[in-house]
Amino acid sequence: MPFFVGFMGLVSGGPSALADEVSAGGYARLPVSFTSPGDGRRTVAVSSAYSFGLATEDWGLVTGLALYATLTPGGSPVATWSVQPVTVSAGHTYTVPVGALSLLIETQQVFAEGDVLGVSAEGAGIIAGQTLSVVDGVVIPVCGGDSDSGSLTIAQLNTALVQLMQSLPQDDPGDGQSLWVNSNLLAISQKS
Repeated sequence: MPFFVGFMGLVSGGPSALADEVSAGGYARLPVSFTSPGDGRRTVAVSSAYSFGLATEDWGLVTGLALYATLTPGGSPVATWSVQPVTVSAGHTYTVPVGALSLLIETQQVFAEGDVLGVSAEGAGIIAGQTLSVVDGVVIPVCGGDSDSGSLTIAQLNTALVQLMQSLPQDDPGDGQSLWVNSNLLAISQKS
């Protein structure tokens, strides 16, 4: 089963988690598919080479890659990560470095926007651009990315709840706001 099937885009002008998607002439997101030969604890997601361009305008300094669920510009990326910065001028193309297409992903976990979900072979942290879950080596965006609404199947919801319960502390943190597990039941912390 593939880790992710969707679209890859380029970000420019700063750190990948904060930078904007390239929008100049000749740029378009590319269809992408990452396979996932995982070991049950981590997923190694790999993809073949991709080349963007021919740029008809300057794209600026490309600083990262982003995965998107749709081809339509806008919306939150599923994930972003940095690449060696390269300036793409009119008349040039951008080929994604091979090391940037090999991703080591933590599995069986729910990630909030901004969480690090793994690293690329080049050592760049892969940042969740929206809430998502990695289940059996497959990334599942919890929301569609283009809005604040989304839907989960019963199986996906069950998996997300199991992952949540497994990640919570077993003792009351005493801060009055945290969730914790009390005798296999979900509890809200009480202020001491």
